[in-house]
Amino acid sequence: MHIFKLINLNFMFNNIKRKYSKLKLIFIFILCAFQKIEGIKAQKSLAICTLFQNESKYLPEWIEFHENQGVSHFFLYNHFCTEDWQDILKKYIDRGLVEVINWPYEYATAADWTRIQCRAYMDAALRSKGRYQWCAFLDSDEFLFSVEGLSLCEVLKEYKYAPGVVVNWVMYGTSHVEKISESEKMLDLLIWRAPLDFPANLHFKTIAKPEEIKNCFNPHGFIFHNEKNAVDENHQPKAFSDWNSFSVNKLRINHYWSRDKEFFYQVKIARRFKFFEGGEEPIAFEAAMNVEYDPILSSKKD
Repeated sequence: MHIFKLINLNFMFNNIKRKYSKLKLIFIFILCAFQKIEGIKAQKSLAICTLFQNESKYLPEWIEFHENQGVSHFFLYNHFCTEDWQDILKKYIDRGLVEVINWPYEYATAADWTRIQCRAYMDAALRSKGRYQWCAFLDSDEFLFSVEGLSLCEVLKEYKYAPGVVVNWVMYGTSHVEKISESEKMLDLLIWRAPLDFPANLHFKTIAKPEEIKNCFNPHGFIFHNEKNAVDENHQPKAFSDWNSFSVNKLRINHYWSRDKEFFYQVKIARRFKFFEGGEEPIAFEAAMNVEYDPILSSKKD
């Protein structure tokens, strides 16, 4: 009788072991599946890097616009901003959406400023590596979006083979707006642009995979590992110095270069004087960008 009891106990024990092993395997399978899903989510993520000076009041609209396009993190490099940027950015910093890095490097020439930008971009690439699949390198007057209204992450799936994607500018002027008030949105008011064949529209900025970036000599593009090239929206290879093609059917950057008249005359032209003599060139340049009506990003468009 005791022998039968022992056999039964042994049978029950083995049965429990088998069931436990199956449960363990199921748990491991679920855990692996969860990690894979999280990995896929991470691969879809997109960050943005920019430098800012005394233009803090424009940053909330810029941040919120790009968050709505699917951007999940912002690396903002503070270059001697004397405004109260802490209060303006606090709610975004508290959410973990914005990370501010002080970047106190002086410049005297355009070449100096290019080097300062490129160093910041390389720093952001290092910070992004392993955290974000893509990082867009923009100025705070540049608004990147999908022309078809898709999430940027959704569009970038098409370019997963590439180390980077370049996106052309579409240049906007002041639209003859004297001053954008705190209650108004820049995107609602600046609705006149240059013709699409305007020479400056050949310029582009780059969305890049951080781990593919080797170096940066120009803030518009990068040198990638293994002599790879970025591609344009039509999957054509683009070197960082190739300014010979224009296409904005899928992706586009609206470049509000002059912002409103107050900013243009008080800030933009002053910066130009730092690098170039005379103020006629930027005035004529801005006038040429108030030619065609295009409220594509305005919430008030018909």
